[in-house]
Amino acid sequence: MAEHAWALPKGSVRSILALIFTTAICYIWVTVGQAPTEFFTLVVGIWAFYFGQKALATLVSPKTSVKKEEPHPLWLPKNTIRSILALEVTLVACYLWVTKGKVDPQVLKGAGIIVSFYFLQNAAKAVHERIKAK
Repeated sequence: MAEHAWALPKGSVRSILALIFTTAICYIWVTVGQAPTEFFTLVVGIWAFYFGQKALATLVSPKTSVKKEEPHPLWLPKNTIRSILALEVTLVACYLWVTKGKVDPQVLKGAGIIVSFYFLQNAAKAVHERIKAK
């Protein structure tokens, strides 16, 4: 019996959802312009859950137990999914700037949110590791 959903490594389903919804909103931004507010809010919630869950898992990991090495989500190298998400949204903003000469504020907000999540998660991890080392 598999430990995780669909016998995928831990965090893979969360990664798949984040990738699907990020790609969907990027497609809407490129083809239509602005996404419906409700959909944008849903995607931001998915990003917050994805990045927040990863940061929380880092902060609450037990100190004394021997941690067995688990594969990263979707068997990709560490931080690949987070980098893809941040890069995808940033590239869409750049593409819109170059091709249309302007970027919808919603796209800029999305890029700012996801890049902020990316750096805040890394900062939380660095602080946690520094405290743990003392």
